[in-house]
Amino acid sequence: NGYTLNQTFFTFPYNWEDSMAANASLLAAKIASIKATCGCSRVDIIAHGTGGFIAAHYIESAAYQNDVDQLLFMGTPFYGIPLAYKTLEGGQVSFGNPLADGLAQVLLNQEAKDAGAASVFSYLQAKPSTAFKEIIPVFNDYLYDSNFATQPMPQNTFLPTMLLHYGDVLQRAMTRTLLADDSQFNTPSIFVVEPSSQPPLWPHGQPVQEFPESGDGVVPRSSIESQVGPADYEVAASHRTIPTAAQSTAFNFLNNKNPSSVVTNSYPVNCVLFVTTS
Repeated sequence: NGYTLNQTFFTFPYNWEDSMAANASLLAAKIASIKATCGCSRVDIIAHGTGGFIAAHYIESAAYQNDVDQLLFMGTPFYGIPLAYKTLEGGQVSFGNPLADGLAQVLLNQEAKDAGAASVFSYLQAKPSTAFKEIIPVFNDYLYDSNFATQPMPQNTFLPTMLLHYGDVLQRAMTRTLLADDSQFNTPSIFVVEPSSQPPLWPHGQPVQEFPESGDGVVPRSSIESQVGPADYEVAASHRTIPTAAQSTAFNFLNNKNPSSVVTNSYPVNCVLFVTTS
């Protein structure tokens, strides 16, 4: 759409397991590199999912260099993702895409083995900071017992701090929020839990039933709307397909005009080959 890769358009892949603070430091370095390349003083950011946390954390931080002009949050779960509970407390990767989840599970299993941990659960619990600890929900009603009494939840210390300073983000950059709804009403929002049958897994309760709400299959609407109210934009898409479905919206936000063309290439992955070395 008129951008040139590595000249006026740059990508920022990051380790999805690492803490937001660690990735925010890498983002700061990336932006510094981009400014040197383009000879510009500020950049625009399109942040998908937890990428929004990384961008917000950087902008809120003392390291911020006043170098973000516009920021578009795409499906950023401001109040957390209930599905992250399954990973943190049960060692199960379950984010709505069987192939991607399976790949991530294999990688986490191998990381836990390489670290000498007994399981993915013990591996994640031992790490002082991980994305999974930082994206579990902060709303007070996603774990219930069979009588629908609310249950104690694992604590998230990152999101409350980020949300407390969210006003700094609004003051330091022009922001817009985009919400996706796939119209399937299948986004997990509430878990009914019972005492764990597999201790030490599920210290706060083992899910036995899920209740969904509307959303993009991963991020519930409430996780976005509880923070910002009605989103500035909404698209009909699943979480993984937001960047393609919302590309015209993103272009218009950044440039105040519609793109001259829209590219909708599809790159389906049907199988994965694992190669291990010893």
